[in-house]
Amino acid sequence: NGEVLARLDAAEASKKDRYYTKHRVDVTSKDWDFKHQHQKATRSLNRICPERWNEQLSRGFDIVNHRNFKGLGAIPPPQPRVYYKVPLHKTVTRKGAVPEGLRGR
Repeated sequence: NGEVLARLDAAEASKKDRYYTKHRVDVTSKDWDFKHQHQKATRSLNRICPERWNEQLSRGFDIVNHRNFKGLGAIPPPQPRVYYKVPLHKTVTRKGAVPEGLRGR
């Protein structure tokens, strides 16, 4: 009789351990999902729009240091940090070379 009760107690403890482990894994994965969803949303909100540089490019000079983008002593204009997605057939020419505007990306 004592052996049967000991086995039942061991089986019940094992069952509790399995539920505890499953619960802990579920909570951990849910926390991980929430963390990465928040990270993804934050990154999407912090993207810089390429149109941000249009005014500065149309002005022709940098307003911080008053240096021109063309001519003697010119500095290169700022490059956008966000790139538009270009289909593969537009990026590769017949010879397999990358077009001039897409080099270095």
